[in-house]
Amino acid sequence: MGKPLFDFIAPFYALFFGFQVRYYHRILDRVRDRFDLGEYRNIIDVGCGTGALCHVLDQRGFHVTGMDVSENMIRAARKKLAGSSVDLHVADILKPTPFQGKSFDVAFSSYTAHGLDKADRGKMYAEMGRLARSRVIFHDFNRRRAPHISLAERLE
Repeated sequence: MGKPLFDFIAPFYALFFGFQVRYYHRILDRVRDRFDLGEYRNIIDVGCGTGALCHVLDQRGFHVTGMDVSENMIRAARKKLAGSSVDLHVADILKPTPFQGKSFDVAFSSYTAHGLDKADRGKMYAEMGRLARSRVIFHDFNRRRAPHISLAERLE
């Protein structure tokens, strides 16, 4: 998987924005008792795609920065998040990002790490650790995922 693929699928991916927003609200509500984000203010979403998680975090009062390697994903995110305070950037987490170290309370990544090989995941973890003051949070697939998710992953 890489930038050309995500540039290509961005318009199709954007069709699922509303579904993703509802999904992220449910996930954050479900973990609220175990992990309260309320003590944090500044969050980066690494691999933000079309911005659904950014939107949810923005709605919940966080200052949100989204970044994605795909220019078309960021273009779609800008349309979806028009009028919001989310700050969006085209950047590659596998390279030094344009952000100062420890410039975010929390670095999130949702459904991004699974598509990287072990060496690239290490680069991603290191850069996210450099960016985050307090927490690095990964939300990703597990081995017991739905068949349609496995099919989509194979198509990618």
